[in-house]
Formats: sequence, C-alpha cells, structure tokens
Amino acid sequence: MKYKAVVASPELAPSLIREADALRAERSSIDALNQEIADYIMPRKNQINKTNTQGTDSPEEELYDLTAVRDSQILAAGQLDYLVSGRWFQYDPPAVLSAGARPDDEAQQYCQRCTEIVLRELANSNFNTELHEMLLDRSTFTHASLFVEELSDDAEGVVFNFRKDDVGTYSIAENNRGRVDKVFRDFEFTARQAIQEFGAENCSKAILSAMEDKSQCDIKKFQFIHACYPRPLDQQNPKKLDPKFFPIASVYVDCADKRVVRESGFPEMPYIATRFLKWGKSPYGYSPAIEALPAVRQVNLMTKHMAALGEIAAWPRILVPHGLTSRLDLSPGGETVVDPNVPADAWPREFGTGGRWDIGEALIKQVQEQIHKTFFVDLFQMLANLERGQMTAYEVSARLAEKVRTFSPTFERLSQEVFRPLLTRCFSIAFRRKMLPEAPRSMLVIQNGSDMAALAMPQIILTGKMALRIKEVENTAFLQAMEIIAPMAQYAPEVLHNIDYDEGARAILRNYGVAANVVRSVQDRDEMRAEIQAAQAQAAQMEQAAMAAKAVRDVGAAPEDMREQIGSAVSGEIEKL
Repeated sequence: MKYKAVVASPELAPSLIREADALRAERSSIDALNQEIADYIMPRKNQINKTNTQGTDSPEEELYDLTAVRDSQILAAGQLDYLVSGRWFQYDPPAVLSAGARPDDEAQQYCQRCTEIVLRELANSNFNTELHEMLLDRSTFTHASLFVEELSDDAEGVVFNFRKDDVGTYSIAENNRGRVDKVFRDFEFTARQAIQEFGAENCSKAILSAMEDKSQCDIKKFQFIHACYPRPLDQQNPKKLDPKFFPIASVYVDCADKRVVRESGFPEMPYIATRFLKWGKSPYGYSPAIEALPAVRQVNLMTKHMAALGEIAAWPRILVPHGLTSRLDLSPGGETVVDPNVPADAWPREFGTGGRWDIGEALIKQVQEQIHKTFFVDLFQMLANLERGQMTAYEVSARLAEKVRTFSPTFERLSQEVFRPLLTRCFSIAFRRKMLPEAPRSMLVIQNGSDMAALAMPQIILTGKMALRIKEVENTAFLQAMEIIAPMAQYAPEVLHNIDYDEGARAILRNYGVAANVVRSVQDRDEMRAEIQAAQAQAAQMEQAAMAAKAVRDVGAAPEDMREQIGSAVSGEIEKL
C-alpha cells in the first residue's frame, strides 16, 4: 500500500488530545464502576483500570458464586439467538416516495434482493462473533461499541469487518438529541504495527528508531487516539470524493509526538455505540448488572460463608483438653490415645459446628432468583420452552406479554442505536461497491434544491424472533380488545365504526412476519374491491333485465285486457334500466 504524508492543521492533534483527556477524565468514575462489575460478573474482562499478570493472577480468585456470570451470558446469547438468527431483518421501500408516489412491485423486489445480498455478506463476515461480544458488554457494562469497517477489494471476498472495542478504551459523547455521535478510542501499536498501518513517512522518529532495534520493534508500545466525530458543515462537500470532506471526520493521532498520522472520513458513523438503558443525563448507560450488583455482592459473600460452613462440617473444629499428652490424629482411621481415668466429657470433641446450612441455602436461592429476573433469564427460558413445545402459545401468552413488555424498551433502544445505523451503513457500503442490483425508477427521489435523482434509503424492518414476539403482544392486545367490544356491538353496531379493520388485519400480518410480497398493496386491494363491486353491480343489472324479460313473456300468455296494463308497467321498468 502506498502512503502519503499527512498534511493537517498544526492545532488539530493537540486539540484532539485535550478533548480526549477531558472525556477520559469524565469517564474515570464509570471505569471504576465497570471494573467492579467485571470483577464480579465478567472476570475475563476485568482489566479496565487495572492490569493482571497472565498466568499468575486469576480473575476468578474472589468469585464464590457464578450466578450473575452465567446469567449475563444467557442474556447475551438469548439476544443473539432471538434477534439476529435466520432472516432477521428486511429492507422495505419507503412508505411514500417523492411527489407522494407509492412503491410498486419492482421496488419490493429490489429491496428483497438487497436484503438477501446484505444477509449473505454479514454471514460471510465476523458479524455474529463480534456482535455477541458487544451484547455481553451491553448487558453488563455501562456501554458498548461495535466498529463497522469496509474491507478493501482484495480482502478475499469479505466486504464487512466488525470489531468490538473493550470498555475502558474509548470515550463517547452525545449530540443534542441524545445520540452518540463522538467516539475517542485509545489504543497501542508496536513500531512495526504503526508503520504497517500509517506508513513510515507519517510516523515519529521514536517509532522509526524502535523499528530499527529488532529487540524493540515488536515489544515497545506507542499510544494513539482514533477520534471520530461530525465534521463541521463548512468543511463538508458531498460533491467531492475525498474522505476529508465526508460528514464524519476520522483522525488518528500519535499521542507522544502530538501529530496527526492519518486524516480521513466516513459517509456514515462507523462506530455503533449503545447503552442497555439511559442513566440520567450521562452519555453512559444503566445495565442489568448495575441493578443486580448489590445482590451479586451479597450472594458472593453468603456463598463464601456457606463454603466455610461446609468445610467446618467436613473437618470440624476440635476442642482439645488441657494436658492431653498424646498427639491428636485427625486422619481417616487415625488413633488418639486418651487416659481412661479422665472423664469422657474431657476428651477431644467437636466444637462450634452448629451453623444452619438449610437457612443459608434458602437465602442464597432467594437472592439468586432476584439476579435471574434482573438478567431476563425467565423470559428466555419461557421462549425456549415455547419453541420446544413444552408450553402452548395460550399458556405462555399472558406471562410472556408481561415479560416482553419489560424487555421491549431496551429492544427498541437496541433497534435505534445498533441495528438501524448498522444496517444503513451496510446497505450504503454495498451500494457504493456496486454489489446491489440496479434500482428501479420507483426507488429514486429528487434531491432538494436540484433536479438530480438519488436512491431512496429503504426502511429497515426487524423480523427476528424477539421482534415477532413483541409484535405478537400487540396482536394479542388487539384481539382481546375485539372480544370485549363484540358484545357491545350487538346492542350498538355503530361502535365498530371506531375500528379500522383493514389496518388491523395488515398490522397482524406484519407482526407475524408474513412476507411483504404475499400481502397485497393498499392500491391493489382497492382496485380489486372496485372490480368486485363493478361485477356485482353488473350482475344485479343482468338479474333485473332477466326479470323484466320474463315479465314480458308472461304478458303474452295473459288475457288481452290484462296485457295492456302489464305492458305499460313493464315498459316503464325497462325505460328505468
């Protein structure tokens, strides 16, 4: 790869370093909280503000109860399974295109083909493995981040690459709408890695010197910052292909040398930052692990005490009388010699073994159950039982509805903060690389202030198992409401005028994940109804004409004085037709 020397404003690197320091200082209390969470719940990631020595420090040495460790894994694995398995999303045409036009069949087919292409490329990448790591962080820590990268054309046919960044290595900031739009990531490179990434002409003398020293080129580390933030509007230019004019600025800074080693940009924000729930006005969030932390501390201490109680029961304390001359042998089958003249109550005996194991065990189970609920373990167990057929849909519907409602706020946040921006970026990357089919005219819109047509960004519809379960709750609510209203309609049929049955039916079809090409469009439905009404009107006219013709035939068989009266009446009816 050929590198060009970076020419950047001399104030850019120092300014970004100062901003990174300020954000890092603001994050310090969050790092301390996340460190404690990691110690108890995510021990393999417990190097947030401390360093362990590999091979000597065991991250689990103070853990006595693994309930929260396993529950956080169940929550992350459950989300991965119920959110992104199978055909878990689809691109749909926008509801209304330019000039009020509605999407046609060509637009539907185009979006379906785009869905298949992006799904294939995601499956061909490391998406699932990195997303699982991000979901673990999101369920446990105050925040999580996933970097969506477009690989070069020579990357062995792989288009997307994903990287989950470790908590404690990056800071985030929100815009005026509460969306994370700034990410400052701290990372280290050896001298060889830095030259490979940025080119020798952009590296400092210290890095070049370390590269010449074969004992240091792969050992000595250098600190860098990657700053990603919205570029000021006066520095953007959509007509230029130079990344330096893209909406999102991307700047790499050598911290020691205070110099920019790469300045570029992205059309979309590559960092996907998310929180399980918001926590006040802080950009950092509130996870189930934070809520469960007091209970986790408690059950860890109680289990430690119960382990001590078990040891005491197995190897009890021994009260040894003063003056015992023989050695006390506590080994299996051991013999201890006592003076037969000494009273039996003065012989060695167990001491202080009266702990209540049953009470301790009951308390631990009670606290563990609280932790299970905090991590939504009961929800995913119920969904698994439903899939295995161990519970009918009717049996599970009421309980599932309540649990799904408690999960739906974080699901909506996950949809808004992760899946929609991620799938928008993936679609845009595939479009720029000309991987998508040619868009039909119905998918084009006129850009504001010009006569240029541009591709309309499709809607993103989540169709994973969890999305469908949440929508099933909406279906159940609609059907239950209809059951209540039905008896009222027997006495006052006009109450049914409050209900749009067409929209209710279409909502149910959407919520059950019925393919869009199976459901008729509103326009096709209305045209079909118009054809049916026209056919019915024509049939009614034909029936009336047949009745009139029969009446004429009957007149011929009537007496002459009656034919004149009937003929006048029939003629009038025929004229009406």
